Amino acid sequence: MSTLPEIGGRTRPLDVGPNRLGGSPRPLPSKPERDAASANEASGFAETARRLIAEVDGAQKHADAQLTGLATGEVTDVHQVTVAVEEARLSLSLMIQIRNRLVESYQEVMRMQI
Repeated sequence: MSTLPEIGGRTRPLDVGPNRLGGSPRPLPSKPERDAASANEASGFAETARRLIAEVDGAQKHADAQLTGLATGEVTDVHQVTVAVEEARLSLSLMIQIRNRLVESYQEVMRMQI
């Protein structure tokens, strides 16, 4: 068994085997299990993205309705309209930043050499 130095010059055993946690090693998942897990992860990401886009769209529609109400005289609270417009602007800005990060990550992965 190899050793790993500890602070203070003492050494301790390096325990990295399958019995490290006291149990037996788990078998690797079969191909259908891996495919099902990756499909769940992909649908989870797709569903999350769809939900976030719907929320941004809802904020934009709410801000448009507030602005229309202010223009027609139905809404008299300017602060409420300003808050709705600012929330829509911030949510769209956040969505754009998320998209930019995803595109940058994809481009970085594509530049990797195998």
